[in-house]
Amino acid sequence: MDRLFINEVELDLGNQTFALTLQVNDLANVQDRQFNFTNQVEVPKTRRNRIALELSDSVQSFSAIPYRKNKARLVKDGVDVIPNGIAIVEEAEKTFNVNLYSGSIDFFSKIEGKFLRDLDLSEWNHLWNFSNIKDNRGKSGEGYLYPLIAFTDDTLYFDDASGFVNPRRLLPAMFVKTIVEKIFSEAGFVLTGEFFDSDFFSRLILVLANETFRTSGKIFFGKKTSVIVPSYADQNLILEDDNSGDPVSQTGTIDIGGNWLDVAGVDNNGQGQRFNFPQTVQVPNQFKLKFHCEATLIGGQPYASIYKIELRCYQSYQVTKRVTSPGFYVTNGSTRSISFDVELPEGTYQSGPGCYVDVRLYTIIPTGMVTLPKGYFTLGSYGEAEIFSEIYLQYGDPFIVSRNIANITQKDFIKAIAQIGAITFQPELNTNIVRGESFAFIAKNKSNALDWSDKLHIQKDEAGNEIVPIAFRFGKYGRSNLFKFKDDENVTAGIGDGSLTVDDETLPAIEEQVNLPFSGSDMIERFDLTNPVKVPRINRFDESASPVVPSIKTEPRILILDIHPDISGEDVSAIDYNDGTSSATITTDVPYCYFIHPDKEQNLGWNNSLLRDNYSEIVSMLNRAKKIRVKFKLNSIDIQNVDHFRPIYLKQFAAYFYLNKVINYVGANRLTDVELIRL
Repeated sequence: MDRLFINEVELDLGNQTFALTLQVNDLANVQDRQFNFTNQVEVPKTRRNRIALELSDSVQSFSAIPYRKNKARLVKDGVDVIPNGIAIVEEAEKTFNVNLYSGSIDFFSKIEGKFLRDLDLSEWNHLWNFSNIKDNRGKSGEGYLYPLIAFTDDTLYFDDASGFVNPRRLLPAMFVKTIVEKIFSEAGFVLTGEFFDSDFFSRLILVLANETFRTSGKIFFGKKTSVIVPSYADQNLILEDDNSGDPVSQTGTIDIGGNWLDVAGVDNNGQGQRFNFPQTVQVPNQFKLKFHCEATLIGGQPYASIYKIELRCYQSYQVTKRVTSPGFYVTNGSTRSISFDVELPEGTYQSGPGCYVDVRLYTIIPTGMVTLPKGYFTLGSYGEAEIFSEIYLQYGDPFIVSRNIANITQKDFIKAIAQIGAITFQPELNTNIVRGESFAFIAKNKSNALDWSDKLHIQKDEAGNEIVPIAFRFGKYGRSNLFKFKDDENVTAGIGDGSLTVDDETLPAIEEQVNLPFSGSDMIERFDLTNPVKVPRINRFDESASPVVPSIKTEPRILILDIHPDISGEDVSAIDYNDGTSSATITTDVPYCYFIHPDKEQNLGWNNSLLRDNYSEIVSMLNRAKKIRVKFKLNSIDIQNVDHFRPIYLKQFAAYFYLNKVINYVGANRLTDVELIRL
């Protein structure tokens, strides 16, 4: 018997049964990570179910349930087989058609659509100056540092004959470990796993040296008290750039801090905030003003109210531009959360008297009504206005990490790291822990294999011969399988790319498997003409420009940190930092790094050495591949305890298998198909 709970309310299922498929990483597709799912089930339209789903089958309903990933729990035979899942109501006809998902989908749904820049990385904001470059060089695994990378081709600043480095030509990098852990923690999860505890992972760094560096990029968070429209009570706006909740003195080309004024609405019962232009600006080339809000609206009495958000631009007190959000309907006395995103249109905006921007909440008054409606407008935790100029970052400026990190989604970043390590993710039952392990870990975990021999049911033909369906190949693989880094016109073509060969003449000649969002990096020689040190080259500085700023665009780069604790006995025995004002000679904790280094065992090239280190077991499984689909007598406890990181042992074949997929488990009273791949 199945029991289904959506948003902690049990639904009537009648005789409906969910068929559950379990998978975390289908070897037929190494490009993506998968999750568990069920068949679509027709949930009857009982009174209980209609109330639980907020009458979403009604045309008049404004329920958000069909548009949300609802919390779900599925119980089979008294066992929680999906304790923390997601329910999606696909459609409503004679019944509610519902799908369930579980596994890593909960984590990935939390980060869907979010970029690395959306992370709170403010604790690592800092000044780009001599002391921070020198003092942070010995860090390992957390935060930022300034590794020795040739960001300029001019040896005047990064010498090829001595250990001289001008810190004005060094740029920071963040530890990948810091970014990954931040992604998981902000989504409400804890990440564990052998790969993520490894020395290799702790030394991966993401260079903060791509796209356009912005000097005055700041995010300002607005916090308002509850306001009753049209009482015109004050709405207090707090501007900050460190997430502290406290006002901060702002500096830079455009100082937003002193340009906000509290204003009362003057027409249409508007209630707003005013931003005065501090100088004439050109949008979007020099200046951008954008408002994001997640607000709560409380409907008025005695009738429903419609609200909208409007941004107006005034020049000499005349409205010259107007941007309005869609209307939001709020019923009597009810609360509804909304969000809006309004951006100032392109154009030239003059400063001076009567030149400002209003941001307002409006209540649309129904025709014929005399009593004015009331509505509270309360900004939530995600209420903000942002402003930045396109002036390039210069030495001595504040370095705001979130404004200068690679333009990559959190999902794509996690996916890329998983592809580098051949990692698959699996949540631990009834916890917020997500475990990530490699196929190499699974292969060597045979001592902890699950013995399902007694559960195996082998079918026989009429003559009594055993029938074991075997597939000799699976997935979209070729004889040569390409693993690539992103192209960058400033890098030698194909650097770091590799291929995985499968010994099967029946396969297509070539298939692309992975294309990372990072570019490879050339290695060049510096610091000594006879016994030089190899360092990455990422040319960012245009030495012909005035002033010289990091204006040359490059693709995101990932490197391996190689800190030398003491170089006093090496050929290059000291590094001299000198920015023209401050200087220091460094012999300890020297922050070398590399992409591919001939003297290193671990590298970032696919052929040297990612495929060897992380994909050798997958290669073994693809060569002379054996994928079997057999039936097992499983119960709900078996399903609850499925662990894709533990191989399955079957004495009938005297072999260990990777548990690729459990297909359409219905209950203990039926046999269940299982896909296994021989290790």
